[in-house]
Amino acid sequence: MALAFPELVEDLAKLPDLVLDGELVILDAQGHPQFEQLRRRALMSRRINIEHAAQTGPAAIVAFDLLMLEDKDLRKLLL
Repeated sequence: MALAFPELVEDLAKLPDLVLDGELVILDAQGHPQFEQLRRRALMSRRINIEHAAQTGPAAIVAFDLLMLEDKDLRKLLL
């Protein structure tokens, strides 16, 4: 089975061990989230379709909170 969001794998692999709270998004040319495009993308299973979608409408992660970094639990720290 092909990865649904291969364009994120390389960048995520560069991060240290962490836990984020956030959203997976696909943005249009004006920077607005396209939820229907994200839904369609998540349902894709053919590698060629996924690769085309990754090029024409790449996904991104919008992180809201860093909950853990390596072995440190950050949830109880003040903002």
